[in-house]
Amino acid sequence: ADMTGSGTRTIDVTVTLVGDLQPINDTRNRTFGGSTGHYITEFPNLETFDSIVSVGSGADGPITWEQDPTDPLFNQWFYSIGGIDHTTGSGVSAYVPASAPQYASLLGPFVDLTMNNNPRLDFWSQNTNGSPMPSNTISLDIVLLTSGTVITDVGGPFLDLPALTWRNHGVDLNAFAGQLIQPRIRVDSSFALTGSAIFLDDVRITDHPIGPGQAPQPGQAMFEINTSVSPGGLALSFLETGPYSAIAIPGSPLDFRFEGEADQPIIVLFGNYNPAAATYPNNIGQMDIGGTPSPLTGIPSGLTALFDGTSLLGLNPLFRTDLQGESLIHFITPPLPLGLLTTFQAAIYNTTTGIALSNAVQLEIQ
Repeated sequence: ADMTGSGTRTIDVTVTLVGDLQPINDTRNRTFGGSTGHYITEFPNLETFDSIVSVGSGADGPITWEQDPTDPLFNQWFYSIGGIDHTTGSGVSAYVPASAPQYASLLGPFVDLTMNNNPRLDFWSQNTNGSPMPSNTISLDIVLLTSGTVITDVGGPFLDLPALTWRNHGVDLNAFAGQLIQPRIRVDSSFALTGSAIFLDDVRITDHPIGPGQAPQPGQAMFEINTSVSPGGLALSFLETGPYSAIAIPGSPLDFRFEGEADQPIIVLFGNYNPAAATYPNNIGQMDIGGTPSPLTGIPSGLTALFDGTSLLGLNPLFRTDLQGESLIHFITPPLPLGLLTTFQAAIYNTTTGIALSNAVQLEIQ
């Protein structure tokens, strides 16, 4: 049969037995996409693997996911049911064991990005190896369907340490906007310790809006409250433009997390959200809160400093990055009025530009 055209195909397999009195169960079928058809065109598209009903090496995966036929025969993905699962803890995830040195690749669906402006792919993975070296790695490759070209390590390789923790990896697909692609998740366990494995779950492809605010600046100024998300619903690690949003519940944790240069003071400001209220040169960034900038200082009006890491008074000395360039400050959310509280933005000192502005975070009390 010719299966090179677009569309779906159904294969029927029938087994007959002389004297069989129940022929109703003699036939099984499976439907799958044609090699140039069945494209994903609606976003977001999420694969949880929870539709899988059989386990083991080479087990049937979701209809648009398959083992890479170019891999060696025994280099395969397995599926875990009721074990390690990112979404619910009792669902399904895909994994590659490290019992033998191997590469194993999982081909995803055909994806049509011809109408996409800001495509992204993110996935969650977990490494069960408790030793930092040697260990598994996981990467995202992209297959260009018009030419068959495989571009490796578009995202990764990711090491996923510390182990036994689900980690989110986001990959910018803007370079492939307007094209027909196929994602390939590839695990290299060639140097992993025997018995460790790497798990994969919740693969999501999105085309989301771009915010008008300042983006996080890796190594200079990144800021989130609790678990903040971009306008497209992505984590801070995606480095999307802001404003980011966060939720806090009275009586529950209120965590301020910062990243910048090591051992530098942090100033936390708040004010009305006003994207690009002021823009500064030399990669300092833009201020997304406040009113009209002062003609003398260039600083927007209406800003309030909640904490100032350059001061020795009160809690201010806590607002300073540690020797790894990070800071996590934990509070309990007070009984604040419900609804949008305000918008926060951090200014973190550094030795390059003097200061850098983080992404803004809008905090809602629920």
